[in-house]
Amino acid sequence: MPEPSLKNIPLGRVDANDETFRVTTPRRVGLIARSLAEIGLINPPLLQEKEEGGFRTISGFCRLEACRSLGRETVPALVFAIGEDPGRLALIAVWENAVLRDLDLMEQARAVRLLENTFGMERAALFFTDVEGAPVSPRHLERVMGLCGLPAAVRNAAADGAILFPMATRLAELAPEDAEALAGLFSQLRLSLGKQRDVLTLASDISRRDRIPIRWLLEEIALHVKESFPDADRNLMARMLREALFRRRFPEFSKAKALRDEKIRALGLSPALGWQPPEFFEEETHKLTLRFRTMEELAGLHQQLGELLSRPGASELLSG
Repeated sequence: MPEPSLKNIPLGRVDANDETFRVTTPRRVGLIARSLAEIGLINPPLLQEKEEGGFRTISGFCRLEACRSLGRETVPALVFAIGEDPGRLALIAVWENAVLRDLDLMEQARAVRLLENTFGMERAALFFTDVEGAPVSPRHLERVMGLCGLPAAVRNAAADGAILFPMATRLAELAPEDAEALAGLFSQLRLSLGKQRDVLTLASDISRRDRIPIRWLLEEIALHVKESFPDADRNLMARMLREALFRRRFPEFSKAKALRDEKIRALGLSPALGWQPPEFFEEETHKLTLRFRTMEELAGLHQQLGELLSRPGASELLSG
């Protein structure tokens, strides 16, 4: 087949809805537009003529979208002929992206789907083994490709890095509306993977026990947190959400913990003397922390410790 030829193509003739070979997510368009405005188009997009007229994009979706956003009417492009081998075009589309930069999670999923549809999963695994420089199993790629079927909010969160692959696969097991609610929450709060797992586990347990959708549960708790802490920042919102879910999931444990914390406050300890009870009631070891800068402050804490030994509340805490 002949090599592509460089032509000046009217943007209006490029089918923006034909995403047959799309790998990239559109979140980089703004950055590319600024680059185009300042230094121009360095790498022409790759197009193919369509039998029904016009052109489809092989590589350069974001570059074309950036050109449209700048109001440009034409774009220089390398154009493949109508009869070009689809397998070759699929390899070019993936290679142009996967080799030059790190793909985000959804870009990986699209690339796997494109290669699998053209060559089968075994050959797709060989391709990504070459790219990654380490063995990549077909089974792993099948799980990655499955992300293409996730709801839009989940796909966007994965592309943005708000959720990682392990969490994306767990969200895929939920009802689409619940998965979208959790993805939106994780995008807003930017929780670590460990905290995301905590939220998902607690919310799923409550949902099964109380027979309510996860999305309704999250809406109820989020509304309560916002009403109670209207000026809360992201970190406080995250902490209050997790605590509210924990109280809902373990009401008796939460009540016992609140009662124990109230008993500790009733001891009237100074801020420099901290009583740390065991996290779980099955444990028996308590901790005391002392904070001081001078011997005088240490002597004062020594006196408080002596007084603490005679307080009934301290004995009650240790006896459970």
